[in-house]
Amino acid sequence: MATTEDDGGGDGYWAEYTQTWNLVQSTESAADSDEMWPVFAAAFAPDSELIYTGDSSGRLTTYTLSDLSEPLDRQTSFACAQTPLHRLFALNDNRVLAQSGDVLQLCTAGGRRIFGKTTTPNDPFTAAALNSTTRTDAIVCTSAGAGSLIDLDRGTVVRRINLETSSVVLDLERGALTSATADGLLAVRDPRANFNLVHSASAFSGPVSDIATSSNFIFACGTKAGVENAYQMSPDTVVRVYDKRNMSKALDGINCDTTGTPSKLWVNDDGCLWICHDTGYAEAWSIDPPAHQHQLLGDIFIEPALGEYAYVSAFCVSPTGHAALVADTDGVIHLWSDQEYPQLSAGGSDPDLLPSHEIPIYTRGSELSIDDEYISLSVVSMPQVKEPLLSRMDNNVLYDAGRPVSFVDPEIMGHLKKIDSVEYAPNPRNYKRNQQAFGPKWRSKWKDGVDAFKDDAELTQGRSKFLSVQRHRGEQNLPPVTG
Repeated sequence: MATTEDDGGGDGYWAEYTQTWNLVQSTESAADSDEMWPVFAAAFAPDSELIYTGDSSGRLTTYTLSDLSEPLDRQTSFACAQTPLHRLFALNDNRVLAQSGDVLQLCTAGGRRIFGKTTTPNDPFTAAALNSTTRTDAIVCTSAGAGSLIDLDRGTVVRRINLETSSVVLDLERGALTSATADGLLAVRDPRANFNLVHSASAFSGPVSDIATSSNFIFACGTKAGVENAYQMSPDTVVRVYDKRNMSKALDGINCDTTGTPSKLWVNDDGCLWICHDTGYAEAWSIDPPAHQHQLLGDIFIEPALGEYAYVSAFCVSPTGHAALVADTDGVIHLWSDQEYPQLSAGGSDPDLLPSHEIPIYTRGSELSIDDEYISLSVVSMPQVKEPLLSRMDNNVLYDAGRPVSFVDPEIMGHLKKIDSVEYAPNPRNYKRNQQAFGPKWRSKWKDGVDAFKDDAELTQGRSKFLSVQRHRGEQNLPPVTG
């Protein structure tokens, strides 16, 4: 782990207070570990001192800032998705909305899943946005442009929306939905008019990297085609600026030739625009909507030291504006602040969570005891089931634990409809659907142990019937029926 001491600055002086290596095994050093994961998403909680990060393994980790001279204090860490986490949106009551390529999931900081929406591998989620005004609904979009408006309180899809294909960034603010695509297109839609397209503009010749909105302004950074080779993209050093009300012509952009290549944008609650470059250098600009002018705030900037081959992969600013977080592809989280003891959120209260040293971190090959009072399923990596939720049995194994499950009738199997990884079927009426052939008395005897009742005629009858049904269906290599 690496830490950086405060250089002695007071309020108004930005300094790097702490660094944290994003390790699965916290006891190892960064140089000796092969479990470092690039952090692709980060967010500050709006009503507590929690910091959320999401990495390329799909793991969501929460931190708190306890001692400025020490690394961030890890609170919880759990597998949230099977693919890299791209966006995190922090909500009240220690809830976080996480978007990856395969799922949009709302969960708690402790790992409890509230609800989730999945998609197919052929049409992954590419962008998501939280309504920054109401914070009660969100939009997620697939690569084919299939958008869904989701009510976060009810966990239901309230509307289907046709958006631009290959959308990579979404922003939902002040009654306008702004989308940016991999083709360099910016589009504005009106939620009050069934999300109809209002304005659009071609901002870049290559993919858009990030966008941010403030009032009627749209700020965008992206890539452009090479001069000699149109298929070779290079970063554009100019941040494009548009007015949502008239996008026929771009406003005066922000030139970043002298500071690097802009890759991440952030607009704070006070209307301050942060531009973070691929080298980690970030600077703040003031926004003046009436005059359409933007002025660099020379005394507000951060410059973390990244590795030789690392670049910025996530950036966010705290709701209070007193702290900024930069994450890179080496798995290092850099926290900067303008105060010696910064307050990260308006709530300013520590969450009611266990100290990080009391929560065991799951590592490959480690053994977890279910008797440990601090153990939680949130720290155990659970594989996501991709198969249909149907009975699957090995033909060579006789299941003695509980009554053996009957086969699902082929008529039911042929009428299944898959919705969000769960397969449904119409009412099968008289077809067999995993009925229990025997009552509670038979099941209680079976639960008490087969050895104690192996001569019981009722148990023998159930075993014989189960094997007979399997033989009738053509199963081979079954044990002999005894009784």
